[in-house]
Amino acid sequence: MEMWRGIVAGLGVLFLASLNDAGTASLITDKTFCDACCSGPSGVPGIPGTPGQHGEDGKPGKRGPKGDPGDIGFKGEPGLTGVEGLKGIKGSKGAKGFFGKLGPRGPPGEIGPKGDIGEKGIKGDLGDKGEKGDQGPIGPTGEQGVQGQKGVKGRRGTPGQRGITGTKGRRGDRGFVGLQGPPGPQGIGIQGPKGETGRRGDKGEPGLPAPELMQCAFMVHCFISSGDLSHGRGEIIPFDDIVTNIGQYYDINRRKFIAPIPGTYVFHFTTDFDKGQLQLKKNGETMVEAKRFSSIVIELQMSDQVWLSMAEDSIFSDAHFYLSGFLLHIQFEYLANNMYVTAH
Repeated sequence: MEMWRGIVAGLGVLFLASLNDAGTASLITDKTFCDACCSGPSGVPGIPGTPGQHGEDGKPGKRGPKGDPGDIGFKGEPGLTGVEGLKGIKGSKGAKGFFGKLGPRGPPGEIGPKGDIGEKGIKGDLGDKGEKGDQGPIGPTGEQGVQGQKGVKGRRGTPGQRGITGTKGRRGDRGFVGLQGPPGPQGIGIQGPKGETGRRGDKGEPGLPAPELMQCAFMVHCFISSGDLSHGRGEIIPFDDIVTNIGQYYDINRRKFIAPIPGTYVFHFTTDFDKGQLQLKKNGETMVEAKRFSSIVIELQMSDQVWLSMAEDSIFSDAHFYLSGFLLHIQFEYLANNMYVTAH
């Protein structure tokens, strides 16, 4: 309180001084008074008052409202990568801790799935041999055993010597049907009036069966061993085993097929001979050449000859050979002039 009183007294002195200065100024500015009557000497300044005591601290004010959020600052530049520190020294292994106390037994768990079958155990040592027992009674006679399997097929024997070639038989005298003669000259006359429709005739007797077209097909086989080969390379394969020979157009003596009629024929050959080439020839001209098997369709005229031979540079070894052929169709021109080509 004393401090506040000192402050108030100082303020009052200053206020009065200001009033005096104001009055003096008004007197000086007023022209009705002279300077000698109204202007006195300046007074001595008063002694400053004692400073008042520090007032009590004021109570804290209420918290102001929350300010608006500031703008987001710019992203700073990434810092420099620090230098990798030195690797620390590996610490020593600590001492093994003590075993803890055994805890209480837990509740029984659920039954787990069945485990895999374990590995087979190691075979145990053979036990000691027991004493020989008494002989038992004679058992009943056993059933008859199963019949044994058939033995392996024996090796094929050596081919026998070729027989004497027989004389060729005489072919029949039956010939083909002759060509149809030319038509006669047309008669000259006046066409008569159309006659009345005649009475339908009785049904005729059944005619004779139609003649069959010529049939021609064959298949022949032979086996030749390297020791029995009596002909040179480039010659005809000696087929001696006739499997099929419809029409008898394969001549086994000449080892050739003889075309009986003009037409288109199919030929096929196969073998297990693997050290050379085989050639199908027509009248001496090679039509096809192959190593193991081949087929061909060719045109033949009457009496053309077809056979199978070995190439000149072949190295012969034991092998089986097959040759077959058949008539595919008769030549159209020949069939048109010979409508009744019968089977021989």
